[in-house]
Amino acid sequence: MLKLPYWICMGASDQDPVVSSEINDWWEAMAADARNTTRLMGYPQLQMKMQSVYDGEINGQGNAALLRAVRVYELALGLPDDVRLERNFLRKHLAAVQIQVRKVAAAQALIRTRRAADLGHEVAQRKIGIMFFKVEGAA
Repeated sequence: MLKLPYWICMGASDQDPVVSSEINDWWEAMAADARNTTRLMGYPQLQMKMQSVYDGEINGQGNAALLRAVRVYELALGLPDDVRLERNFLRKHLAAVQIQVRKVAAAQALIRTRRAADLGHEVAQRKIGIMFFKVEGAA
């Protein structure tokens, strides 16, 4: 079973005025209460988990894992790398062919993980080099 927005099954797009208005209403409902971010954060947590780019809890609270997932997903959607949960993110997410985005997002996540590992390795090498230099210099 494909998990598609209902309007795609009806031959409409997110650009259709009625669908666009519905997406806007949906966004406004999620973002309406600035004191309660449960819906606003919970929806992307669930969606990013379903796309296998979020490995955190689905609890409606923002966290570092969600920021990483949104960043990777934004890049996969062709959005700017600015980690912003906004109406355009929701619209692009709903209009995307998820299986394609998931593949790009998985590749982006892998690249970021490797970069982080390489950076960690480089930092560790520098620290070892500094310790070695200090030990050698002390002799």
